[in-house]
Amino acid sequence: MGSNPTGPAHLYNSTFVCCRRDERLIREKSCQPYRMTSENDQIEASTSSFDKMRFIVTRRRWFHILDRHVELRDMMEVVLSTASVPDEVFIDQRGTLHLVKSLQGTVSDFLVVIARKRNSKTYLVTAYYINSKRKERRYRKFKKLTLS
Repeated sequence: MGSNPTGPAHLYNSTFVCCRRDERLIREKSCQPYRMTSENDQIEASTSSFDKMRFIVTRRRWFHILDRHVELRDMMEVVLSTASVPDEVFIDQRGTLHLVKSLQGTVSDFLVVIARKRNSKTYLVTAYYINSKRKERRYRKFKKLTLS
């Protein structure tokens, strides 16, 4: 990298990416853009989603969850259940679905499953736990869908 690079400079290594922002280098975890799941990705699991579309968990996205959110290691059935019967559904500005399920007796209050629709299918992007205070703060400005 030169002494004065123009625009965002990316130096990739195994875990971290360095990005130039506001004329200072910030070392952060992989800021590579999300690659939309393709039809050729291996399917790890699938179910019918809350809107009767096919909900697909690809091997690539499940490994992402296992890498970033180790506490969800044995929670595939709960993730699929959240996709099928969520307690709440929010849509962000990009049209991404945030499926929220209330949990009891686990690490946190809620499980969030984030998914994107493509053609006639819904694909898992990620999943993570969230507490009630953070959920209220995060989803304050999102559009909430009414479930029938």
